[in-house]
Amino acid sequence: AEYKKKRDEQLLIALDAAYQKNIRLSDPGVQPKDVGSLVFTLWENMMIEEWRNTENIDARPVAQGEAEAKPGGLREISLSGIIWRNNEDWTVWLNGQRLKPDALPREVMDINVRKKYVELKWYDANTNLIYPVRLRPHQRFNLDSRMFLPGVAAVAN
Repeated sequence: AEYKKKRDEQLLIALDAAYQKNIRLSDPGVQPKDVGSLVFTLWENMMIEEWRNTENIDARPVAQGEAEAKPGGLREISLSGIIWRNNEDWTVWLNGQRLKPDALPREVMDINVRKKYVELKWYDANTNLIYPVRLRPHQRFNLDSRMFLPGVAAVAN
């Protein structure tokens, strides 16, 4: 019984020492009464957590010329008018430029002209996408919003 009591005492001392060691905290440097109240919305908290998780990521330095913005270019395709005689003899005014079968801009990948509309495949260098578009006269297509709009607004540079 004496041995068990001594062993229990030693165990309690060891547990108390471990407990005291684990509860010692470093000085936070900021007192809660000095800060006041900090309340973040769920969105703000998510942004803070994302920042904390990505803070130690090493990113490569930006090379010279990379940070420069690319020119936006024309963001609308606008059809002003169509003159159609047959499938090989036509003229259209696209973005303020006169187009004929033998004179097409590099953005036009394919074009099919009819009496009342034009079907074309437009290459957008900014997004590296090809947009199939069918336009009627006095109609435009916005590449960013992918919407057809009335009127002629785009002007060639």
